[in-house]
Amino acid sequence: MYEIVLAVVKRSKVISVKEIVKKTGFKRGEVIKALKFLSLKGKLIYMNPRIKFNSSCENCILRKLCNTKGGKNGIFIN
Repeated sequence: MYEIVLAVVKRSKVISVKEIVKKTGFKRGEVIKALKFLSLKGKLIYMNPRIKFNSSCENCILRKLCNTKGGKNGIFIN
C-alpha cells in the first residue's frame, strides 16, 4: 500500500488526500496513515489539513512549492 501511495504522489508532485483516495481506491484513513508513515521515513512531506488561513502559508517553508492556498492539505515529494 505504501509503495502505491508513494508512486501516485511521485507522479503528481503536489496532490491532495482526496485525489490520492480517488486514484488508489484506498480508504481516506488508510491513505492518511500511509502518508504519515512515508513522511516519518522522509519520503515525502505531508502538510496537515488543519491550516485554515493564508497567513499560515506566509510563514510556511513550502510556500513557493505549495498551491493549496491554506485550508487544504498538500503532499509534496522530497
